[in-house]
Amino acid sequence: MYTIKIKDGKARLSNKKITYKPTFKLKGKKIYVHLLNRDGKDVKFDIYNSRDQKVHEEVVNGKTELRKIFDLSGSLNGKYDLRVWDANGIYTETFYIK
Repeated sequence: MYTIKIKDGKARLSNKKITYKPTFKLKGKKIYVHLLNRDGKDVKFDIYNSRDQKVHEEVVNGKTELRKIFDLSGSLNGKYDLRVWDANGIYTETFYIK
């Protein structure tokens, strides 16, 4: 989001904040996640099953680029939610494992 300020007939952008959202990809029973974490703060990953039970939790510290693979091949088929928590917010993606 940005703010446009007009002063002396000139427009200027201020408070420009770029937010990087994670990308998700499902291949078979593996979930691939990529996230640019420019501020290097902690990123938390939670995976929940269809009964909203947490089946995996992980925190990654201080990395500016994250590439994670979550292997659900030992899990039951069904719906899973992957939640990514970073300094900019919470991102949720739903996957169906067959």
